[in-house]
Amino acid sequence: MISQGRLLEKAKIMKLQSGQFEEISYLGEKFKFYGYLMQFTKASKPYLRVMESLGRVGLMVGNMQAVKIESFSKTEIVDGKPQVTVKFSTALANKAPWVNDEIAKA
Repeated sequence: MISQGRLLEKAKIMKLQSGQFEEISYLGEKFKFYGYLMQFTKASKPYLRVMESLGRVGLMVGNMQAVKIESFSKTEIVDGKPQVTVKFSTALANKAPWVNDEIAKA
């Protein structure tokens, strides 16, 4: 995660700061920790997304796109319902302008 943060810092999307920090636990209690504080910059604002199901904030780097359908399995009945497995290849499309190959692979 730190290496990804450093890549995003080079792209001016994130700022890393190391040291001792104070946080509030899920129980509302303050605690101190040593490590890295990762802060999004103003340049990241158009790409920030709230992932409500995870309770986290993330960066929208692009869209995963199905490029080619490789194969279909034969239809199987699972729990009384027909099921087919589809294998396909994907690629990152509509990349944010700051996403380079190094960031995409990280």
